[in-house]
Amino acid sequence: MRIVVNAFLKKKEIKEILANSANPKYEFIGEKGADMEYEATDVDGSAGDLLKATEKLIKAQPWAAALVFRVIQKGQLFKGQKI
Repeated sequence: MRIVVNAFLKKKEIKEILANSANPKYEFIGEKGADMEYEATDVDGSAGDLLKATEKLIKAQPWAAALVFRVIQKGQLFKGQKI
């Protein structure tokens, strides 16, 4: 699933977190402005909703409480929008 992580701050740290994740697995596609695009794959079927799993990985960081970000599926303009 193609996902977009939108964040203006802590982009380097988010890239590291997602690059080091074993499940889900993330392949960095590209970056434009605040948007970082990834191909996310549920390796063993245990990750569940990939958007929520990505948010959970980022929110687990101590600095994430003050971070404004969103994780959406490529093609969405806002969270929950149908593609």
